Amino acid sequence: MDGEKRRPFGLLDYWAILKKRWMLALLSFVSVTVTALVYESNRPPIYTAFVDILINPDPPSEQIRNLQPSQRRRLSEMNFDFYIEHARSDACISAVISQGILGAVPPPKTPEWLNLFETILNSSSATRLSERRIIRISVTSGNLEFAYKLANAFGPAYVSSLYESMVSVNKTMLQYIDNEIANTEEETSKYRTIVAYLEKKIGALPSTESPDPGMRTRILNSRNLLRERALAVDAISDTIEAGLLPSLEEMELAVTGLFAAIPDELSRELSGVSRDNLEAARGRWIEKMQRYKLLSRTMTEFHPDRAIAKHELVSASIELINAIAQWYRIADAQIESKLALLPKPVESSAPEIDIYALIGETVVPSQLALSRFKAELAIRESLLTDLIKKKSILNLEKMGQDQIAEWIRPAAKPTAPNNPALHRTLIMDSLLGLTVALAAIFIVESLDSSIKTPGSAESLLGKKVLGIIPCFTDPLSSQAEATSMRMVVKIRPFSPEAEAYRSLAQKIDAQMDKFIVITSTGPQEGKSTTISNLSIALAELGRTVLVISANLRRPTLHKIFEVPEAPGVAELFREEIEFKDAVQETSITGLKIISSGNLNDSSIPAIISSPQLIAKFRDALTDYDFILVDVPPAAPVSDALSFARSADSVLLVYMLGRASEDSVEQVIRSIEDVGGKILGLVMNDVRGIGHAYGYNYSDRYYHYTKEEPII
Repeated sequence: MDGEKRRPFGLLDYWAILKKRWMLALLSFVSVTVTALVYESNRPPIYTAFVDILINPDPPSEQIRNLQPSQRRRLSEMNFDFYIEHARSDACISAVISQGILGAVPPPKTPEWLNLFETILNSSSATRLSERRIIRISVTSGNLEFAYKLANAFGPAYVSSLYESMVSVNKTMLQYIDNEIANTEEETSKYRTIVAYLEKKIGALPSTESPDPGMRTRILNSRNLLRERALAVDAISDTIEAGLLPSLEEMELAVTGLFAAIPDELSRELSGVSRDNLEAARGRWIEKMQRYKLLSRTMTEFHPDRAIAKHELVSASIELINAIAQWYRIADAQIESKLALLPKPVESSAPEIDIYALIGETVVPSQLALSRFKAELAIRESLLTDLIKKKSILNLEKMGQDQIAEWIRPAAKPTAPNNPALHRTLIMDSLLGLTVALAAIFIVESLDSSIKTPGSAESLLGKKVLGIIPCFTDPLSSQAEATSMRMVVKIRPFSPEAEAYRSLAQKIDAQMDKFIVITSTGPQEGKSTTISNLSIALAELGRTVLVISANLRRPTLHKIFEVPEAPGVAELFREEIEFKDAVQETSITGLKIISSGNLNDSSIPAIISSPQLIAKFRDALTDYDFILVDVPPAAPVSDALSFARSADSVLLVYMLGRASEDSVEQVIRSIEDVGGKILGLVMNDVRGIGHAYGYNYSDRYYHYTKEEPII
């Protein structure tokens, strides 16, 4: 086992789990399948009726015609979703109710109306038939007449409600388009007036006019702006006269505003001594302002240095205002001189219009301005044409209902319920039962904390597995048959089970330990069966073996070997007989047994813990090659620990899937705590179908096969 390589968990392991839990799988499968079949058989019949509606295609616009065929298909499918959803819309279902086919029409929004609405909504569905422009509205109900009438009511209700919904939507869109047309027509009229005015103005200008006819207008505008911004400087002067100081931002805004009012072609001409004086006064004022602000942060208002700085700042401000006034007077005079030299425009016969009042901006007549307004006019005329086209397309009031949708197939009364057929129901229920069964198996298996494989036993417990015994008992056999099968080495000497015990005997014979206690974690793990077959296998090797039935709480070895229960261990303890008189012969040569004897429950703890009795057993090693002691399970009682302390070693029998890993570890730890030694593990009741066994051992399955004849 130490040199073997463990196989990965594969299909054979899953099959072993299924075989182990076959009863759970069968119960789960049968219970779920039968429950589902009973439910399906008792379920009321379901009837389905349907109507087909043909949706006529929308007239494509110019933009849609220019799309690729695949793009047009995708756009059509997106639009078709609207028609499918309309079948379950409030408008459509309200139209169905209003027909009164299902009885008297309740007042809208009353509890009766809402219940009917909910019933129709839950009973109906709509789908598209393949790639065609056909919608199928299906009605499903347990009432045949209800399904038939409701389906027929959906036909005209869908067509009429769809028409009304689209007309309502289109009215809103038409109202929006009408507003856009009116606004666009108004703007187009304004731009036509401006274009006509500019054409007449440009036609009246002489060819000898200045190369830049708009200069006079620009200079006039600059003069007006300069005079307007000079008012801000006057306000600052008033502030200084009142004993207040202007802020740095106010002064800078006033100066830069004056400079910005002068166009570039005049700015170069107005740079003279007055401009230089202004810039120098501006620099001194900024210097005094920054010094005053610095002292204001560090000194009080009454500090001499701060008072001096304030006085200097006031002087610099007055100086700057005077420099600005001087520069302004010179600049204004130079602008007037420039205007006098420019030629005046020739008077045009075209009537003057206020372009600013029309579009909110001042326009100087020029060829560039004319080109710009012609382009703006062309854009608005094109937009107006598109809006008029859209209005003609959306005008559905002249169209009939049949031009939008048609009711092409009325509902036919269902002749039979559409419940699934029996064979389909059986298949589906069987699959459901199988799924639940498999789920139950693996849930139970995942919750099972027991050791599942011999390989995992070695890795988890850290102990060597000396023997792997396959399952060989039939759970349905009688008690007598089960007892006789416990001597499988004798009853079926050529079976895989017998060979497994012989392999275990070979390994025990190779050990140095001769006084061996055999126990298990819990009851019903095959401990007595193991000691019986192991002793027989050792006897077959020519060894003399003494089996001691020290399981005084539930003795069974005397039944297996068919010997009297007394005299035995109890009589030896009470010293009623000699040791040789307690030993009984068996039908196996070289194998003898000491039975449990006639017991009194109160005397069991004393017998088990008697050092004199255990010493007698050890003294018998002079007459026997092996002494095998059968003791109770180690988990529920402490009997095994008394013998483990004095024995050479302990052989622990474990039935796969029985006790949890923690329980086995606790037993091993208890034995080692009292000074006992674990010789190894015997894995019992290994189930499954695995590799063939021809005197070879795998870590899981055992089979015995006779060798093939040599041909």
